[in-house]
Amino acid sequence: MATANMSAAPQVSTSSTRSAGHSPPSRMKNQKRGSTPAKNGQQLLNDPSPEDCIVGGDEQGGRSMGLEAGASGEAGITQTNDQRQPATASPSFDLGNLPDYAIARQLVLTYFRIWHPLVPFLHGPECLSQLDALYRDTSTTPLSRLVTFKCIFNIARLESDNIPDLSSISIHSASDLLPTLGLLALRCDIPSIQALLAAQVYFISTMSLRHASSVGGLISRSIFQTGMHRCPFRYWHLSPEDRDMRKRIFWSFYVLDRFLSQSLGHPNGIQDSDIDVCAPGHRDLHEPVTQSALSPSSAAAADNLILHLPANHPDRRLASPRLRAQSRDPSPEEDADIGRNPSETSSGPSRRTAAILQHRRETQSVLENHVRYSQLVGRLLEIFHKSITERRADDQTVLFLKADVSAWGNSLTQPRLDSKTKEENPELTPEPTVFPFVLYHYCVLLLNRPTLSLDPSSAEFRAGLQVCIGAASSIIETVGKYSDLGGPLFWPGYMTAVWMSGLILALATWLQSYSPTKAISGISSALGFLTAVTNRWRMAKDCKEVLSMLLRSIEERTTGRKRFRPEGDVESGYAGRPAQSGRPSSIGPGSTKTTTCHK
Repeated sequence: MATANMSAAPQVSTSSTRSAGHSPPSRMKNQKRGSTPAKNGQQLLNDPSPEDCIVGGDEQGGRSMGLEAGASGEAGITQTNDQRQPATASPSFDLGNLPDYAIARQLVLTYFRIWHPLVPFLHGPECLSQLDALYRDTSTTPLSRLVTFKCIFNIARLESDNIPDLSSISIHSASDLLPTLGLLALRCDIPSIQALLAAQVYFISTMSLRHASSVGGLISRSIFQTGMHRCPFRYWHLSPEDRDMRKRIFWSFYVLDRFLSQSLGHPNGIQDSDIDVCAPGHRDLHEPVTQSALSPSSAAAADNLILHLPANHPDRRLASPRLRAQSRDPSPEEDADIGRNPSETSSGPSRRTAAILQHRRETQSVLENHVRYSQLVGRLLEIFHKSITERRADDQTVLFLKADVSAWGNSLTQPRLDSKTKEENPELTPEPTVFPFVLYHYCVLLLNRPTLSLDPSSAEFRAGLQVCIGAASSIIETVGKYSDLGGPLFWPGYMTAVWMSGLILALATWLQSYSPTKAISGISSALGFLTAVTNRWRMAKDCKEVLSMLLRSIEERTTGRKRFRPEGDVESGYAGRPAQSGRPSSIGPGSTKTTTCHK
């Protein structure tokens, strides 16, 4: 299986947009093994496969979760083919032994503090009131609510150093959830979709990406059948709260779908051209259609129908000045008034209050940046992952995508990673500027990585490599500081970004395009991060082993060159020439032969 995957990559050199592009280390390992087969023969049996470094196993448990491997999950599915069987009959939903209420409430608050800004498909106050109702009377609790809380408890449990006892609520394997999720997918209502999303987040948090992708298929059908991919203003009977929640649910599904598609190399689960929901952080292109609009006899009905059209629709542009005034964008002064806190006095708020307000605004913009990143990644997959007969990766298309990525990066705030801010407001959510900042640099890696399948002597390769070096260094430095300050390392994308960054630095050093001293420092920092998350994701151990081997190779090579430094050494002033030995196929992310990047 690993050989097939790696041999397919050179044919489509742009397949490098997958989460980590992890075939390079395996090639390097194969090269080293070939030189000393007798010495390393036993090691071959224990080394991680490329798949182990990309998506891990079927179950990626964390913190001694006791997850069982894939066979048990499959058995759990086959045992409940009759979807009419009540899911509550499963012993995993025994509510007679719930954890203590104080522990349950703390777990819910932990989940909302860490995960909610990224995927806000739940409503905090409502969730807490439902938790109170659950502990008052378990006999009337809907199945969807049970699944939601079960997933929330187990997700938040991963963030605790002292793992609380969840009794019967613990998830031991995928078979505890998957049969019940099939039942919920048939209902196509908001509580059921929220439960499915909670389960998907759980599988992502434990790095069980294949299970998360399977759940995503159930969610996508429910999303389509409930019309959540359409503008909620199409439905006049919905309240403003319902419209807002539908949008939050849809965009949570969207960002998780893009993450899984890019991580697993799958096609996008939903096309941008099929989406009619306005993205968060931007003014809605639609206005509500009231019930009076259903009667075509009135002028107000016509106005309402026009307002329902997108702001850039030709019919709306021809509307009356009154309608145009109603839908115009706010002026900069109005934007400033909207963002101003009414409690601020002329003397201004206190320093701590101002910091909290800024933190709150940045936290609320996390979903906006998450959606923007997901849109860019979706375009990237459409350009580079299409069938070779359908791909349209011309220079102009790629250049437009690069421009949009750069424009988004220029709008981001530099992370504030200092201990003083953490000490002043320890109760706040994790630093909200770190997540989009790391996503941006990871997007830069994904966008430029296809050029690394070209000839190392080509200008495209050398330019792309230097861009990747800068992005990789920023990722390792940012995540390292964030981890040192105690930031929660909850998002699997952090591990993937750091792992891929370490591979980039190793490749650049091997080609004498980057300082070995800086590379050793950067890779060592990456290994420190992988060590920190090993207890959470078993896959991190495999990545750490491969990166450690690359680091040892660089250190040995650097030590051997101390006696004699050949011409073109980077520390002597690298002149831009590739290593005379040629590009080693063991490290390069793409083919060993020259290919065309965007054709």
